[in-house]
Amino acid sequence: MIIAHKDENGREQSLFNHLINVGNGSFNLGKQLDNEYISLLVGLLHDLGKADPLFQDKIMNNKNTSVNHSSAGAKYLYQIYCNVGEKNENFKSPIC
Repeated sequence: MIIAHKDENGREQSLFNHLINVGNGSFNLGKQLDNEYISLLVGLLHDLGKADPLFQDKIMNNKNTSVNHSSAGAKYLYQIYCNVGEKNENFKSPIC
């Protein structure tokens, strides 16, 4: 199991369950702003980097190391976004 969190008693929350829970909460909050699907996506991807073996080593072995886990979801979306542009000549992106 890929771990997102461990509490003080050693109970673990899977990354899958964490991302689904945050995604659902984000979706519900996003409804108030009329952007529930973007909010869902952000919630689902916000901690994607916790799947990185370096982060898993940190959380499993209680290491006091710094691991960037919050950028992976944004990098993933960026790659998808730019791949769409490469495959569609009508798609013009200012950031790719």
